[in-house]
Amino acid sequence: MLNEITPAQCKDIKKALQLEWLETNGTGGYASSTILNCHTRKYHGLLISQSDNLPDKQVLLSKFDDWITFNNGRDELRLSVHKYPETFHPGSPYYLQEFSQSVTPSFTYQDKDIKIQKEIMLLSGTNTVLIKYNAVALPALSTLCIKPLLAYRNFHHLSRENLFLRVRTFPCKNGFFMSPYYGMPAFYMQISGKFEFSPSPDWYRNFEYIQEKNRGFEHCEDLFSPGLIEIPFNKGTQVFLSISTDETDKPLEQLWDKEFSRRTESEGNLKGNKFQKTLSKSAAHSFITKKSGQSSVVAGYHWFLEWGRDTMISLPGLTLCAGKHNECLNILKTFAQHEKNGLIPNFLSTNGNAYNSADTSLWFIWAIQKYLESTDDYTGINKYLWPTIKNIVMYYKNGTDYHIKMLENGLLNAGDKETQLTWMDAKVDGKPATTRSGCPVEINALWYNALCFTSALADKFKDEDTAFTDALQSISLEKLRDTFINLFWIQDKGYLGDVWSDGGLDSSIRPNQIFAVSMPYSMIPIDMSRRLIKVVENELLTPFGLRTLSKSDPKYIGKYCGNSVERDKAYHNGTVWPWLLGHFCEALLKTSKDKKAELTKIRKILSNFSDHLNEAGIGFISEVFDGDPPHLAGGCIAQTWNSAELLRISYMIES
Repeated sequence: MLNEITPAQCKDIKKALQLEWLETNGTGGYASSTILNCHTRKYHGLLISQSDNLPDKQVLLSKFDDWITFNNGRDELRLSVHKYPETFHPGSPYYLQEFSQSVTPSFTYQDKDIKIQKEIMLLSGTNTVLIKYNAVALPALSTLCIKPLLAYRNFHHLSRENLFLRVRTFPCKNGFFMSPYYGMPAFYMQISGKFEFSPSPDWYRNFEYIQEKNRGFEHCEDLFSPGLIEIPFNKGTQVFLSISTDETDKPLEQLWDKEFSRRTESEGNLKGNKFQKTLSKSAAHSFITKKSGQSSVVAGYHWFLEWGRDTMISLPGLTLCAGKHNECLNILKTFAQHEKNGLIPNFLSTNGNAYNSADTSLWFIWAIQKYLESTDDYTGINKYLWPTIKNIVMYYKNGTDYHIKMLENGLLNAGDKETQLTWMDAKVDGKPATTRSGCPVEINALWYNALCFTSALADKFKDEDTAFTDALQSISLEKLRDTFINLFWIQDKGYLGDVWSDGGLDSSIRPNQIFAVSMPYSMIPIDMSRRLIKVVENELLTPFGLRTLSKSDPKYIGKYCGNSVERDKAYHNGTVWPWLLGHFCEALLKTSKDKKAELTKIRKILSNFSDHLNEAGIGFISEVFDGDPPHLAGGCIAQTWNSAELLRISYMIES
């Protein structure tokens, strides 16, 4: 699980700025930057918090300006790099010699007879970042100098110099604190050992974030520094700093050692090969969160929050593969508590949940299926989840929000031309970039699967709710199956169309059809399934996942790049998504005539991701890849359902 970056990569500034590290605290908060600690995104920072009383996440401490002075202050060695318009500060040379991410992100700086190690670690369950400096080799009478640079803003926004920030600092135990803005958390900075703090409030202006510039967003920011911290720093010295929203009275070294030991023990319990352990580490520490006693899942880093669809798709890989059955059940219970009119929220928020999806509720039922396969826990499902399953089926049959309703032919209809209720949900100029209103193929594959599973549970539980059982029995699964095949199957080409609407079929070749095969209950016979899989493999399969549209389609866009409008147009019209591989591989194994050959194929696909773990977000799987070779990574650096489904595949082929 040790992710090491070579000295050559550290010295190559273009490459170093593409390599990003990520630390998380188990509550949705995080720290992240490039290995040069030169921010390229507005989402980078040393302390990004998530709390119940504020929406989204907040970038509190953006970064340090930190350096070592020696030879009586005549010389210095800079530890962080800043990007300003047209220039970097400091310029070359860059003293980063090594980077590794095992228990913590660790940076080694070296020049002649100087060697400094710096480590960054978030305390689990708190909005606290600890930073450790270790003087491995250093001239006598050296000094560690640090200027904290504060942003104190929503992570989607940028800060600018203003008169509202309260610049005054106050002493606290072994440090100082301040309250930069009304309604925002306090800022506590505490230091181990001797130090001198010189208040000198000032603004650093016009930091430039290259990735935001490339993405077509505002990309310059001003950061506030409350002053300078100077710490005597000699060979063999270790310095610990705590930056937090709360003051601590505990020794910082003790806090560090306790968290380090907890992580070491946790990682020691991980099972599997190196690839599985790396993905399992991110699953356990980064994606599964606990706040206010409730477990949930962050959909990705940096800018995603708790998304229902992503959570349900991710749960088997995140929890069940690791034997964390209670965690899975608790997350299912969390979302079940928020069900409304048969809809599981697509998005959990302190500002109010969003219910704008047709498939989240159906994925919720699929996740329960997977939980049952692993646990045989009918009692837990009956007690905690069965009422929610019943609500989903009844509301979907009779009609609920967003025109979600079963038609007379048994198909499930959802949305209109102004809505985007499936996972292909990008918008351009306020309208869906990929119009899929009507009866989408995967929604109906999930609907049939949900009905079959619910019928089996109703029999098992001997449910006495006659209104429900009568309604369930009134749905003809055979009619639904026949209708689905008659309307979606394109016989001469051997695949399923994407959406049936207004009496017509969208015949685009998209990956959504694969779910009609991969679901535990499938509507199509095995000969059709095999033909479908062959089309998907020939038209959509790449080394990193399935394209969202065939290259032969005139709407196909092969590169995910440009401004937000250009990216949103490409998002589901050719861009590759790794998470789809989970269901492609499941369908492949389910229908295979030669499992040995298919397993070899799947192992080859998985091997493509081993190098990627050191190419973007270190130790993580990126959100998307270009549809065209060489399939460059894009989107966020750590997408939950990608890691979860690749992990599920790796265990699937072992069994």
